[in-house]
Amino acid sequence: MTEAPRKTSGGKIILWIAIGGIALVALCGCLAAIAIPAFIGYIRRAKTADAQANVRAIMMAIRVDHEREIAENGAAARPVPSATMQPGTPPCGEKIIWNNGGDPGWTQLGWSPMDPTFYAYEIRSDPATGTFEIRAYGDLDCDGALSTFVLPGHMDPGGSIVEDPIRITDELE
Repeated sequence: MTEAPRKTSGGKIILWIAIGGIALVALCGCLAAIAIPAFIGYIRRAKTADAQANVRAIMMAIRVDHEREIAENGAAARPVPSATMQPGTPPCGEKIIWNNGGDPGWTQLGWSPMDPTFYAYEIRSDPATGTFEIRAYGDLDCDGALSTFVLPGHMDPGGSIVEDPIRITDELE
């Protein structure tokens, strides 16, 4: 007696492959939903490292200028210079080649970033109180909101430059 041919389960296999494919796409979507914002945050944090490094480099340039003044004149006769914001407006999500614009404060310090930067920098100085602030402004995602880094400092009674803690506002704006 001949046996009846067995029915294949081809339809079930196709169904399982379709379900597996949908699950794989869903898994990839979930991973992308987590990974893409994390990657964007990582990139923004890397850009803010530029601002922090540069405000500290400006502080170093102020200290060097101050020490040079003491060595040449025996005393720190001049206050920390003010320097206008360069460039005149914060860059919008693009690195720019920095130019001191011929500003006498930047010229006195001899500072400029080594590489193109995402930030505009300025120094606000009050000679009457001996206080100053080094400021960096950036608009990393071009939404009009600025991330701001402020490194305040002052001259102590002994004439030394003192760095106060950095203040950061909207770091990753």
